[in-house]
Amino acid sequence: MEKIKKILLKSSKSFRRFIRRMLVDFKKGNLKGYDLKKLKGRKDVYRVRKGIMRIIVLHNDKQTKILGIEHRSTGTYKDKS
Repeated sequence: MEKIKKILLKSSKSFRRFIRRMLVDFKKGNLKGYDLKKLKGRKDVYRVRKGIMRIIVLHNDKQTKILGIEHRSTGTYKDKS
């Protein structure tokens, strides 16, 4: 979680607003309008694309949680949980 905080502190204000809005929308069940893809092998983990950034999100009936935020690279989608 510390890594996510560091990335958010270094990010632009607009990116932080995007993250906040995305989390609220996910909790409300509104997944439309996001560049979203369910990751293989997991029924509750999604990838959200925002420019060169990739946000890995755990979303199910019980919780919505950011597992990782990274620049797109070959290691971006390795197991985060």
